Amino acid sequence: MKDISIYFGSFGEKDSSITNTIGEKIIVNSRSNFSLPEENDIALIFVPEYRNSNLTINKEDIETLRKNFYSLYAGNWSSNLYDLGTIEPGNSYEDTQKALSDVVA
Repeated sequence: MKDISIYFGSFGEKDSSITNTIGEKIIVNSRSNFSLPEENDIALIFVPEYRNSNLTINKEDIETLRKNFYSLYAGNWSSNLYDLGTIEPGNSYEDTQKALSDVVA
């Protein structure tokens, strides 16, 4: 199996400061501790690739989205939830597509 951690340039930060939130339960990857979801688990992958669109979003927007998502009520489900990290855009749009394809496969 290919080491997909090489595609991720940054990672979220676990926030367990508020109980019963996604931030308390989510499994957040890091460069030194990269774990993969198993069947029926849920994975978040952030891909800031905007070269073929009119959107402009910066890194702070992704972190704001993460923080707000982590603050939501966790619910009562049995699947694990992973934040795999942010795939850094490649040298070309096609490079980013290939990285995302490898990660999802």
